[in-house]
Amino acid sequence: MPNFCPTCGAELKYPDAEICPSCGVRIKKSTLSKSNVPEEKNPLIAVLCSFFIPGLGQIYNGEDKKGVALLFGTLIGALIFLIPGIVVWIYGMYDAYKTSEKMNSGEIPNRPTNTTTMILFAIFGFIMMIVFLIIGVAIMAAFILGTVGSTTTLSQTSDTSRSYTPYPTVVYTTKIPTATSDYSRSYTSYPTAVYTTKIPTVARDSGVKVRIIYPGSWQGAVGDLGSITSVQGSGTTDYPFTDNPKIISANAQKKDDSSSALTIQIIQDGNIIKQASTTASYGVAQVSAAL
Repeated sequence: MPNFCPTCGAELKYPDAEICPSCGVRIKKSTLSKSNVPEEKNPLIAVLCSFFIPGLGQIYNGEDKKGVALLFGTLIGALIFLIPGIVVWIYGMYDAYKTSEKMNSGEIPNRPTNTTTMILFAIFGFIMMIVFLIIGVAIMAAFILGTVGSTTTLSQTSDTSRSYTPYPTVVYTTKIPTATSDYSRSYTSYPTAVYTTKIPTVARDSGVKVRIIYPGSWQGAVGDLGSITSVQGSGTTDYPFTDNPKIISANAQKKDDSSSALTIQIIQDGNIIKQASTTASYGVAQVSAAL
């Protein structure tokens, strides 16, 4: 089995060399004795360490920097997109196994295993895995809540419907005098002419609703947080909410290649809170607002 300089790690061509030809440091024969040679690595243990905690197999082999890099490479790859994280994780197990074999065969210097470093790294790696798992679950939950929800019943009203309050009445009174002679005039009770005019007052819209405006046919989805309903229709249609939603979202897509504008509006108490439009062929408009 080749000997290596304990100072620089260079391979010693002569087993009885007293001075390292690479760094020039004097080597005591006792440092090359079998008792000071690091124990052989177990490739199976290295693989299992990297299986449970990415990078722990490299720490077992004494490659601390590589172990930290593989840990964060696996976690970040899994968070951004699952497949890169799996690739880095598998590579870490392969690298830990091959490095252990090379150290045992003398191809590379056999670095000692620091048990304390392994324990601290395992604790740190476990904590980081929990943190990244929580972040991943939070991202997935936000995505699901924004796209999928239970079905809710929405009542559909026509755009031309109006409600009327009781009409105020305007009364005009005309006094008509009656004469009794050329020289004296007296006034009797006067007839009264009453004219009534009905003035309709349109009730102001109240509550929250989504309005989809398009001369052609469309389809889409309307709902609030965790509650989405598929809708379709043509022309202008309102979708009111009977409860008090916190977050409203809606989307609609044209069913034709017309260049006419498709518009979605979120209306609260008669005021347009937010709207979105598209004029593209088979275009999609999407809008959301927090109330």
